[in-house]
Amino acid sequence: MPAASVAVAIKLGREAEAEAEAEAEAEAEAEAEAEAASRKPQAASRGHDASVNRLSRSVE
Repeated sequence: MPAASVAVAIKLGREAEAEAEAEAEAEAEAEAEAEAASRKPQAASRGHDASVNRLSRSVE
């Protein structure tokens, strides 16, 4: 195989590897954002429940 072909193959391989790495990174970031977004309503709900519990205890 000519040296130019080897160089092109190496370059294409590196580009494909970098692209796959960027896609994996973007996917992991999207998953982390989705997980964080799903936690916010749960935390708000727990905060609301705690407020209701405090109010009900103060009424008793």
